[in-house]
Amino acid sequence: MAEDPLESRRRFAHALLSPLTVILGAAETLLRQAASSEPLLREMAELILAQAQRLHSTLSRLAETAEVHGRSIYAEWQEEERPKEPTRLAEAPAPTTPIATPEETGSRAARILVIDDDPAAQRELQGMLAESGFEVLVAGSSTEAIDLARRSRPDVIVLDFGLPVVGGPQMYTVFQEDPTLRGVPIVVTASVSAQQESSWAYPWMVRKPIDREQLLETIARALATPFHEGQPTVLIVDDEPGVRRELCQALTARGFFVQEAGSGAEALTRIAREPPDIVLLDLYLPDMDGMEIVRRLRAQENTLTLPVVLLSVVDDPVVKVQGLRLGADDYLSKPLSILELSARIEAILRRKALEFSFSPSTRLPGNIAIQRELRARVGSRQPFAVCYVDLDSFKAYNDVYGFLKGDGVIHQMARVLSEALRQLGGPDDFLGHVGGDDFVLITSPDRAEPICRQAVREFERVIPLYYDTEARARGYIEALDRQGRPARFPLMTVTVVIVTTDGKSIAHPAQLVDLMLGPKQQAKQIPGSTIVCVHSHLHDTSCPDG
Repeated sequence: MAEDPLESRRRFAHALLSPLTVILGAAETLLRQAASSEPLLREMAELILAQAQRLHSTLSRLAETAEVHGRSIYAEWQEEERPKEPTRLAEAPAPTTPIATPEETGSRAARILVIDDDPAAQRELQGMLAESGFEVLVAGSSTEAIDLARRSRPDVIVLDFGLPVVGGPQMYTVFQEDPTLRGVPIVVTASVSAQQESSWAYPWMVRKPIDREQLLETIARALATPFHEGQPTVLIVDDEPGVRRELCQALTARGFFVQEAGSGAEALTRIAREPPDIVLLDLYLPDMDGMEIVRRLRAQENTLTLPVVLLSVVDDPVVKVQGLRLGADDYLSKPLSILELSARIEAILRRKALEFSFSPSTRLPGNIAIQRELRARVGSRQPFAVCYVDLDSFKAYNDVYGFLKGDGVIHQMARVLSEALRQLGGPDDFLGHVGGDDFVLITSPDRAEPICRQAVREFERVIPLYYDTEARARGYIEALDRQGRPARFPLMTVTVVIVTTDGKSIAHPAQLVDLMLGPKQQAKQIPGSTIVCVHSHLHDTSCPDG
């Protein structure tokens, strides 16, 4: 099918004006940094040269086919594949920086924890790192790894994604959520193809078989990256390295933590794994346009409220309206004013926090959003199910291990619920965080129990890693009960009460809460994880198969 002429004109404008946008930004940076160090001036000069070369190439091809008809110019134009990195100045190539190891610099040896269940791989990595002057610790299982990491707090974790039982991706989230390990960079190792690696989008990743120089260079970058807790995270999605570099420098200087993606696929992978606070999204990307990315984000429960700002050289009201109607929060035309952009980012984040009443801990919709969703479901008069999820023995865990580790457990529960919903749920399903260790999941009656069972199974598989070695071995912790008496509490489990309704027997959300209270108290008395089903129109309190 032939491309719409209007769309073709917009793409033409994008190709013509994008290089000019970068040149303008780079020139402004040079003016602001006139007294700065020589490396920055050189970097900006390289950027200007590369974009000027692109612009010259585009205009040259247009000139070859251009026809003038009155005040109009007609030309044949075909979009070319652009180089992904700017060209360096030929007469003075930038020197490469050698990889400096602790042995070479005389600094304290960084402590590296290697996690791999293959003894041969352990020996190989231990040899590579020890020869380079690092202190190396080795673990062959998930439980050994978490205990060793907590005792030693390594400077870097090298994690094999092929671990059995609790796999590498799950271990990655456990490390990220543990307050004692938060901020420790994780270098992922995996036997994947180059194409798979680019789609995974982890910050630091090395493919197997391990190349020593690549491993050391990746570890060096990980050690040099500052921890960003508390800073708003901005994901810049643009296929122009120059644009990403300028925005990254400017926003970092204004207190944001900036991540980058050069394609739509990479952006979606990064967002699915670790959603940023806001996305700056170029309208035209090589693999998909920004409109399609917005469409996909708004179709997923966990990214439904993720702030997105569209950026483009196309200053067309029709395109702006289309983007805003799809769900973008703002649309800005290039070239950008960094002062205005940062102010708009701050305003959007403030507005979103108030509008959607996020849980500050899990960033899931909070009480206001939950109540709104329940009212809408009751008002629809259609069948639905409400699943109330509550952790058992969570207070005792919080008392023994502290609220920071308790927050890690809450985040893990949110993750397993989100993942179960993603795999088994429907497009209209909802997940909210009431507060503390309580969650609400709303879905269809036929999906409710399978979703909850999967989430419970995953939680029970991972939760032992949140306890120390002794508690895991005993199977319980000791703490004071609610009456202040010493008591033993088993490892945490999950109680779920599912209330299903035909849509006609419930007139108000409060009735759903009333139906949950009795079964919840009964279920809490049953050892282990429990799922109880309440059918509002039948008054039945049982679930098939326990």
